[in-house]
Amino acid sequence: MAIREGKGKYTVFVADAAGRLKTMLHKGVRVDQLLSARSLKDIREALGDRVVEAVKALQKEELGDFLKRVVSGRLAKIVYTPFVELSDGRLAEECYDPEADEVYYAVYNPETGQVEKVGEVYDEKRGTVYRPVYTEELPARQVLLPSWPEEYGSDEELDREIEAHLDRWHEQLDRTERLLDIAYVKLTYIHDLLPAVPYRRILGPWGRGKTAYIETIGYVCYRPMLLAGCDTEAAIRKTFDVWRGTAIIDEADFKNSTLYATIIKILCIGDRRSTGWYKKCDKDDPEKLIMSCVYGPKILATRARFQDTALESRCLTFIARECVGKVPLFRAENFMRESLKLRNKLLMWRFRNYRRVKEAIKRIEGTEIFEEVYGEKAEGLHPRIKQVFLPLALIAPEHRKEFYERAVEAYLTLQSLDEDEQLERQVFEAIAEIASEVSQLRLGGEHGELGEHPVRTEGVLRIPLSDLSRRLVGEDADRGEVTGMSKRVKRILTDRFGLQVETGRARKRYVLVPPEFLRKTGALHIERSPRSPCSPPAKQAGDVKITELPEPYIGRCAWCGRETELRYNIACGDLSGHACQRCRDEIAGGVEGGREGV
Repeated sequence: MAIREGKGKYTVFVADAAGRLKTMLHKGVRVDQLLSARSLKDIREALGDRVVEAVKALQKEELGDFLKRVVSGRLAKIVYTPFVELSDGRLAEECYDPEADEVYYAVYNPETGQVEKVGEVYDEKRGTVYRPVYTEELPARQVLLPSWPEEYGSDEELDREIEAHLDRWHEQLDRTERLLDIAYVKLTYIHDLLPAVPYRRILGPWGRGKTAYIETIGYVCYRPMLLAGCDTEAAIRKTFDVWRGTAIIDEADFKNSTLYATIIKILCIGDRRSTGWYKKCDKDDPEKLIMSCVYGPKILATRARFQDTALESRCLTFIARECVGKVPLFRAENFMRESLKLRNKLLMWRFRNYRRVKEAIKRIEGTEIFEEVYGEKAEGLHPRIKQVFLPLALIAPEHRKEFYERAVEAYLTLQSLDEDEQLERQVFEAIAEIASEVSQLRLGGEHGELGEHPVRTEGVLRIPLSDLSRRLVGEDADRGEVTGMSKRVKRILTDRFGLQVETGRARKRYVLVPPEFLRKTGALHIERSPRSPCSPPAKQAGDVKITELPEPYIGRCAWCGRETELRYNIACGDLSGHACQRCRDEIAGGVEGGREGV
C-alpha cells in the first residue's frame, strides 16, 4: 500500500502493505520496532503520521475500516477547518489542549447526544477528509478554543453563570445592557447559521474599562480572535479566513496605522454572510483573486462614533461609565480558566441547539418575522434596527420586551446622529403641513391662498422650493439662508424621496408631489389614520380626554414634536393627536378633564 499526497488530495494505491504489516505483528514484532523498521520506510514516507493509526487498526483487526475510511481507491480531498457539519448530521468542532499543545475534533452526534474525540473525520459522501487547524496563534493565546464540551444544566443556569462571570470581571450598571451581553455571547455560537449578525461595541474615552469589557465578554464568545498583534493586511485577512470566529478589535490598536482603512472595510462588509468576503488580487499574479471570509461577530472598543451612520447602525452600542465598584485590575490565569470553562459549556450549548436554530432560521425571510418574534407591530422602526435586534430575541425570547425598548432608543439615537435623516423628517413634515393646508382650503371652499400652491388636474401638488425651505429655516431668515437650505432640501427631495424638481418662470423652482406621496402624509384623507406620522397638533384649549392606544407605535408626538413611542390619544376641544408618555403625564397632571382608559 502506498499513499502519495499532492496538492491537497490523496492518490491511493492498494498493494501488499496490509499483509506485510499483519505478518510482522503476528511474528511478535513490537509496535515500536515496527514503526522504526527500515523495511517499512517506504510506507512511513507515504503514510506520514497515519502509520500509527494503521498499526492500531491492524491490532484491533479493523484494517478494513481503516482502508475504507482513508484508502478506498478513490480521490479524497483534505480540508483543514475548525468546524464542519458532516453529511450524516454530526457536528465536528475543533478543540485545543494547551498542555499537550494538541488539536482534535469533538464530534457530536445529535441522534445519541454522544461526543467522540478524533484526530480527523472522513465524510464518505463528500469524499473529504477534514482535519483541525493548527497555527502558532493557539499556544500564543491569540485564538482561543474550547478544550472539550462540558455539561451546563439548563439554559437558565448557563445564563446565570455567564452573568456572574461577566459581573465578576467587568462592572455593568445597566442591567439591560448585561442582558444584551449574555444574549450576544450565545448569539456568537450560532452566527454561522444567520444571514447577518450585529457587532457589540463599547464607546467611551480612555480609562472607562473598554479593554476590560472586550476581553471579559470576548473571551467567552465563539472562537475569539485577538487582532491587536496583526501588523499587515494579510495577517488580518488570514486570521479571519482561517478561524472564522469572534473578532476582538480595539480601535486604539489600529486608529493611527495604515491598517485602519482595512478594519473599517471589514466592518462595513463583515456583518452579512453574503457580502462578507474581502477580495484582493495577488501581488505576484494579478490574474489571481484572493478571497477571505470576514463575516462574523465582532467585539469593538472605540473612543468616538463612526462617521458613517450605516456602520453605526450595525453596532449594539453602549456608553462606557466610570467604575464605581471593585473589579480586578488584571485578568490572568484564573480569568483564563474561568473563560475556558464557559467556552466548553457554550460549545455543548451550540451542539444541542444547532438543529433547533437551523430550523428556526428557515422562517427568517418572512415579512412578519419581527412582529412574530417580538409581538410588536414596530411600525416606524427602521428595517436595519429590526435586523440587528431580531437575532437577540431568537436567543433570549424571555427578554424581548427589554430588547424592543432598547431598539427604539437605538433608532432615535441614529436619527439624531444623521443630519440628513433629521432634515428628511423635517422636509416630510413640511410637505405634509402644506398639503394639509391646501386640503383644508379646498374642503372649506376657500381660495385665498390656494393660488400659491396650485393642484394640477392629475392630482400633483406643485410647491415652490423657496417656500418649503423658508418653513424650515424660519420666516425671519435672510435670502442667503433660504438659498443654502434650498440646496440641501433639493438633494433630499431628489435623492431620498425620488421627487421631481422643475424650473418654472423667472427660474423659480417647484417641487412636484404626486398623489402616492401625498397619501403617505395623510393629506388626502379627512379622517387621519390612527398610525399617521403627522397627527394634527392639538393646541386649542378645552376639555381634555386621554385614551390609551390599542397598540403603541413609533411616530411624532402631536404635542411636543419628538419622534418617540406614542401610547395615548389626547383630545383637546375639536382636535386630537397621539402623544408620548411624557406629554400625557404633563397634561394629565396639569389639566382636569375626562380620562378614559388611563
